[in-house]
Amino acid sequence: MVSAVRVCLVVGVVEPRVLASMGLPALGAAVGFGVCGGFLMIRQAHPAKVEMPARSPFDLGALLIFALAFSVVATANAAFAGHVGSRGLIATSAVSGLLDVDVATLSALRLVQTIVTPDAAGRAALAVNSIGKAALAIFSSPAGFWVPFLTGTVAAVAFGAAAFVFLSAI
Repeated sequence: MVSAVRVCLVVGVVEPRVLASMGLPALGAAVGFGVCGGFLMIRQAHPAKVEMPARSPFDLGALLIFALAFSVVATANAAFAGHVGSRGLIATSAVSGLLDVDVATLSALRLVQTIVTPDAAGRAALAVNSIGKAALAIFSSPAGFWVPFLTGTVAAVAFGAAAFVFLSAI
């Protein structure tokens, strides 16, 4: 839920025109995530306690990795979209979303009005948010985690698709 809202915030700051086409579907996806998350929280009898080590948000290493990943993904997206057009944007964004959702979103937004339309960039930003995180969950965690997570992702996609269809109808 938070990641869908965060993607909307990034899109709204970087390329507000894209937000017009993806805002309602993103809200639908956030509601889908929220409904499933609420159900899972109610169902869980004893919440697990997890301690996370404190890390500095100003870690230079993480910033350099982000910058490197952004430059590689942005170049690959532009090259692929230049050859295939906006059809390939969702595919390249999904693959790059395995590294970082923000990198993929920013790379797609960078191509708006040069190679892709705002609608295509909005779809790519939403798709990468769901596809990338679901793939990471499936390949890096036990089924006890990824099955409920995937269920929530499917619900979010369904809510987002319903909002998209509603938006297209009006």
